[in-house]
Amino acid sequence: MVRVRKTVKCKIIKPTELKLKHLNKENNNLQELLQLEKFGLGSLPIYNSLKKKIYSANIQQALRFYKKIKPNKEYPISFRKDLLEIRKTDNKLSKYWVKIPTKQRAGGLKLAIKSQPFLFEDYEICESKLFRKKNNWFLNLTVQKEVELNNTYDSILGLDLGQKYMGVSVMQPSALMTPKFYGKEVRGIRRKYDYIRKQLGEKKLLKEIKRFGQKEQRKVTDCLHNISNRIIEFAQTNNSVIVLGNLKGIRSSVKGRNFNKIVSNMPYLELTQMLEYKANWNGIRVIKLNERGTSHTCSKCGIEGSRPRQGVFNCSVCGLKDFNADINGAFNIGNKLSSGYILEDGATLTLPETDAI
Repeated sequence: MVRVRKTVKCKIIKPTELKLKHLNKENNNLQELLQLEKFGLGSLPIYNSLKKKIYSANIQQALRFYKKIKPNKEYPISFRKDLLEIRKTDNKLSKYWVKIPTKQRAGGLKLAIKSQPFLFEDYEICESKLFRKKNNWFLNLTVQKEVELNNTYDSILGLDLGQKYMGVSVMQPSALMTPKFYGKEVRGIRRKYDYIRKQLGEKKLLKEIKRFGQKEQRKVTDCLHNISNRIIEFAQTNNSVIVLGNLKGIRSSVKGRNFNKIVSNMPYLELTQMLEYKANWNGIRVIKLNERGTSHTCSKCGIEGSRPRQGVFNCSVCGLKDFNADINGAFNIGNKLSSGYILEDGATLTLPETDAI
């Protein structure tokens, strides 16, 4: 059994003017206290005065989470899990309501929340964060459940994190599917916004650079969610264990100054983390293996081949020629698993025998 967490973004629905006033007071007082903390002004009378206006546990959580406080940055209010309460109701405004602790309202502030369909009562509520964005309030509600990961699979889904595509997957036995390519658009987004930043930088439009950076991140994150959801859905449908190569060597293997800059900013770690928690949430194991040799070894005969140019693999021994290097790498990653593979928790992973290409 493993404990798996996920965060659900919930919008606060139609709070009354009085509730908004309470939220803003709690938040504004906390932000002011954090700025005083940044400059070491905790001995000032105003600091002690602010502490009396903020729920004490919210102060403790903020000082625990935010060690390096930036000037003029607004930080979320972090709530301890034992102080949050989610209730399911028949209220017409919302099915779910959250009660959060504030100094402004004794007994807590009750707020209607809107989120994706979710049975909060089935999971344990963890530390969560409330934040303001463009005059709206949102609660990033973190939930946790225990999951028993499967040890028996019908197939292996090998995933190679590449340079042209975020990921290339192949399933073994190989007869089950053709290779799938994910995330070519991410590199396009990075290239586009890299060009925009350069143009804005020449005009010294720093605020615009920041705004476009946030827009870029949102687009990339949406792409990563789409990619990870498609991979997880495919693994579920085919009862596949997901096998990844580690992240070392991707950035060091690229050539060219501009290309290297774009690839260095590719969110491989973010995608890997998404895959892990989403797969585990659904009982699917994700195994990360050392990629050593997978890019230069022939997946058909196991002999070292050559890479005459980026993205192409050749083998002079078995005659494999002009083969996609990312597909070759994905096959090799999958080939590293075999029947009887021993997991870190001591369990035995039962897999089918894999076929060479």
